[in-house]
Amino acid sequence: MCVTKRTQCPKPLQLKFACAVHKKQDVFMNVQTGSGKTLAMILLLLLADGSFIVIIISQLKRLQASQANALREKYGLCAVIVNEDSPKDDAYWKTHAYDFRLKRPGSADVFISTPEQFFVAKEGYPMIFSRFVRKSVFNQQIGLIGIDKAHFVHLYGLEHYGIRPFRPAYGNLAGIKNIFGPNVPWAAMTASATHQSSVGHDSTPAKSGKLWDSIKTTPDTTPSTLSKLKSRSGKKQHLLEKKLEAWRLEMHQVQPWPPRPVYYILPDSHIKLLAAFLPHSIWSTHDLIGLTGQSVEWGRHWGTSLCKLVMEFDRMEEMVRSPEFIEESVAMKISGRIYLPKTKRHKNTDNCALKAMGTDRYETDKRRRSIFFEITNE
Repeated sequence: MCVTKRTQCPKPLQLKFACAVHKKQDVFMNVQTGSGKTLAMILLLLLADGSFIVIIISQLKRLQASQANALREKYGLCAVIVNEDSPKDDAYWKTHAYDFRLKRPGSADVFISTPEQFFVAKEGYPMIFSRFVRKSVFNQQIGLIGIDKAHFVHLYGLEHYGIRPFRPAYGNLAGIKNIFGPNVPWAAMTASATHQSSVGHDSTPAKSGKLWDSIKTTPDTTPSTLSKLKSRSGKKQHLLEKKLEAWRLEMHQVQPWPPRPVYYILPDSHIKLLAAFLPHSIWSTHDLIGLTGQSVEWGRHWGTSLCKLVMEFDRMEEMVRSPEFIEESVAMKISGRIYLPKTKRHKNTDNCALKAMGTDRYETDKRRRSIFFEITNE
């Protein structure tokens, strides 16, 4: 059967992808640009005898328009763009999606939608497309849901450095998956997978029953990367362990109900794991959950607070190691000059100087320095 007007011959990679989708398996496809991700997503649609609709989740309006034009011109498919600018009249949706009164399917083969269209609008009313996908007569026509540019899911949908997600809908793809149930396979497509977007996926091609990645990616924790990072010393690990234990006790006192043991909040084994882990490797609650193996509910309760503690510890340690480090809480700006009063850190320096120089020489040098500071700070 000719499905591409004899212009394309499916590659083995695309056929493996189609076979996995036909078996209702989720697929993670990480291939170079121009390797045929689009044909892989619509191959079963082109071969289907009955109703088979593909939904592509795409993040940008211009990209949606480009994809829709390519599907129409190259494959002759009816591609409908779904975003905030889509028509709101019932006649349009009856024609393209589904006419519930006549029980007649629409003309669309592919819906290219932003993830926000599956939920409720900011004003509080449900989006038109979200009403359609929740109807079983329309829902049962869906054969595949593809996430284009899947590497943006981690960047757009998750919290980073305590900052709220740029597009929270990308962080709630599990909610969209629950709408369609386990019988609708999902495909994550990208040409530049990061460690966060590919974590948990099997890196061997087309392994049965698992998400697969045709290009073996190099995660952030490979030896080539680790060699550039300095691990914490035993003293710093011990200090961070003490901070984590104090944080755990504080969280236990703040949330006495429902009653939970202290080790439920953060076990000792996880404290040692976090303290021994490479600095600047924990950037979000998602990273914490992946490292400790805790649940999403645990992340909602304590992930943000714990993530901030570890990140602040790493930031301060990096500042202390810097030769230009000046404690901002100690420094005072006086008429355009920075004046540093004596602190505990300076006392430690003075004690070392006293031991090295002797009492007489140290007192003489101390008087000279005090006269110099008085003159320069007048």
